[in-house]
Amino acid sequence: LEPQKRAEKAAVLASLIVTREAVKRIVSLLLSRKVFQAVPVAGAVIGAGFNYLFVQDVGNTAQQVYRRRWLHRKRG
Repeated sequence: LEPQKRAEKAAVLASLIVTREAVKRIVSLLLSRKVFQAVPVAGAVIGAGFNYLFVQDVGNTAQQVYRRRWLHRKRG
């Protein structure tokens, strides 16, 4: 290859490498921002799950307490 063609190919290759690295950094930055935006959503989902389990547990406990109270009153 001629020196000029070789230099042009090297410039194109260098440009592609620089562009690829820039895109990687931009994508990384955007994803890290999106991850931080997803934290409250994940917290809400986890919180909702714990709330559901808590309400189920309280409901079951209340049912048992009222059943015992009813049996106690029925038997005297």
